[in-house]
Amino acid sequence: MKCKFIRDKEFNHPFSVSANAEFDNIEIEITYRPQDFPKNMVDLTAEVKETITHEVEHIAQHNFEDMYIITKKYESYIEYLTSPEEVSAYVKGLIERARFKRISFNDSMQEWFEENINNFENPEKQWPKVKKTWLDYANKMREKNKVKKFN
Repeated sequence: MKCKFIRDKEFNHPFSVSANAEFDNIEIEITYRPQDFPKNMVDLTAEVKETITHEVEHIAQHNFEDMYIITKKYESYIEYLTSPEEVSAYVKGLIERARFKRISFNDSMQEWFEENINNFENPEKQWPKVKKTWLDYANKMREKNKVKKFN
């Protein structure tokens, strides 16, 4: 795993975490506004834990037969967010965020939405669909004991 920190006093948010995973490697880039720390350290730590969990899920999807999911190109952001490989990764990551911050899974999804609202073309229409897809998956996996307990 590689992690790169970018200090940016003019950044428009306290921080941003982006990552990608290939085979057995995860690369994370954290851009942050130094004047917002340590005040935002809990939120940053929660997002880093969420991101690592999300990316480890993708590594597992590509390296373990029983988890393998074929990936494809997506026509829209909503199609991407509701695709099988992303649903499992987002849900497991957001459960990790919820556990770390001791908030409900629903609250972790809402935080994520508020952080990413600008990526939606029509948030009021599209977010409920994504949220329902993620919640349905989480409940199904909880019944199968495939995800840790969440609120």
